[in-house]
Amino acid sequence: MVTNAFNNHRYVSQVQKDKPAHEPTYNPNKVVGIVTAVELYVRTAASADAEPIMIAKKNDILVVDKAKSTEDFYKVSAENGLGGFAAKEYVTLKEENASTGEGDDGNGGNGGI
Repeated sequence: MVTNAFNNHRYVSQVQKDKPAHEPTYNPNKVVGIVTAVELYVRTAASADAEPIMIAKKNDILVVDKAKSTEDFYKVSAENGLGGFAAKEYVTLKEENASTGEGDDGNGGNGGI
């Protein structure tokens, strides 16, 4: 009886190993954003009057969902899982090419020169 339980467990483990891993897919609406303000409130809604839920610091990296953003606020999420809205004027987007991973610095490939 113990042998059957061991064999069943071994079989399940092998089946799980053979499953393909989930691979992330490219989403053109989600891009990297870099905080440019010394401190930036991430808020519960796209309004300067909305309750802040976290403070992002200068050079923090946020994931920006362009599809859910508004005219003045980006819909963002942080590495810690918290998310909300951040004022666009304090976040610089780093657009990345889906196939090459190369960034577009907005300078026509001249690296700011």
